[in-house]
Amino acid sequence: MGFKKGHKINVGRICSDITKAKISKANTKEKLNKICEVCGKEFKVYLKRVNAKFCSVKCFGISRKGKPAWNKGLKGYNAGKQHWNYKHGLSKTKEYKREIQRKRKKRK
Repeated sequence: MGFKKGHKINVGRICSDITKAKISKANTKEKLNKICEVCGKEFKVYLKRVNAKFCSVKCFGISRKGKPAWNKGLKGYNAGKQHWNYKHGLSKTKEYKREIQRKRKKRK
């Protein structure tokens, strides 16, 4: 079993070139010019990010400074009895220890 005439050995390279062409085509889409709310720098975004307010993650972090976290004040948010995996305070280790104590009492 050998290679047939005209068989392309380096198929990965061809796929890579096709993928690169798709990526470059996607990057030529129309962009909007926006102004960052923190630093005032002008930046470009694709149409799907029309609501963008910041030019970078750094500027977003600066804008969040001094504001409370999203979960501040949500005491017990999805915790304790409200959690889907709540087992009434029993963990496997506690249950295992109790089982050992029961067996020891039975032996006496």
